[in-house]
Amino acid sequence: MILKDIISGSFLSEERVTKRMPAILYIVFLMILYIFNIFDTQKRYREILAVERDIARLKVTATTTETQRVSMTRYASIREMVQQRGLPLVESTTPPKQL
Repeated sequence: MILKDIISGSFLSEERVTKRMPAILYIVFLMILYIFNIFDTQKRYREILAVERDIARLKVTATTTETQRVSMTRYASIREMVQQRGLPLVESTTPPKQL
């Protein structure tokens, strides 16, 4: 009998159900908000993980670039590059003067 009422939908017209309809709708609304919140939280978590991976990759790139810059600005490296390119630069023999 109860299964027949549920399938036909006639249980919705009973007084005990209609009196509790606002509470039932409120609970359904809260359940929908809860599900939306779970999906939104998962989306934000995936975005955070993607940003953390990008930061780690950029840190490696920055370290590599800094190492290359430091090695390229050493005196011996600069002298070598000038010789390789055949630039007509001559090393100064007089020390710089302080003003």
